[in-house]
Amino acid sequence: TQQWSYAGESPWYGTAGAAVVNKGDKTWLINGEAKPGLRTDAVFELDFTGNNLKWNKLAPVSSPDGVAGGFAGISNDSLIFAGGAGFKGSRENYQNGKNYAHEGLKNHIALIFIFGITGMG
Repeated sequence: TQQWSYAGESPWYGTAGAAVVNKGDKTWLINGEAKPGLRTDAVFELDFTGNNLKWNKLAPVSSPDGVAGGFAGISNDSLIFAGGAGFKGSRENYQNGKNYAHEGLKNHIALIFIFGITGMG
């Protein structure tokens, strides 16, 4: 049937604009936006093996400031993450109490990152 069902809650914060990749029982959420103008470098793996949702936090990608709106896919059993936009220095601004952390900062990312995935063959 084509209907939504509850699968659980993220143990971490939301990531609007995250790149999403799926293969088999696994889905990856890569970077995204924790709040307007504040990106995250987080990478989450959702494992639906056996109809049980298990969340894993993987090694971060990009910079500590992260990106949003990046592109992602899989090639030769590797996650590929490229592009997006970020605000270098916004994380530090936010930690220093500046809520409008991205004011005056903007960066379009031209870098490409690859993350090897084991057990995908």
